[in-house]
Amino acid sequence: MNVIASIRQGSLNITNDSFISGQQIGHVILKSGAELFVKGIILGDLEIEAGSKCVIHGTVIGSIRNRGTLKVYGLVNGKIYSAKSASLTIDPESKILSPGLNLLMPGCNYSGASAL
Repeated sequence: MNVIASIRQGSLNITNDSFISGQQIGHVILKSGAELFVKGIILGDLEIEAGSKCVIHGTVIGSIRNRGTLKVYGLVNGKIYSAKSASLTIDPESKILSPGLNLLMPGCNYSGASAL
């Protein structure tokens, strides 16, 4: 498992299972087949490709585009866009701060998400 425990700047393509406990400053793309665990901070947008999994206990300051599996237990300061074929779980105790219109998908109990 790759670990980012300090401050890292620049875009990041994740192809192997990874853990962010520090700060990632820049765009993150989670490639198919990889898993990402976030306990630190991502300062930038996060793209989750189909076939990948992401669990957020930390903070994302930026938008999230989910085509895979996303579980949010932390803070997202931005919009979450989730494809209809994707899996999205947002814990009731998490915080989703997003300006503008939010579209809730039928049958889901979450806030701050829009369909792709």
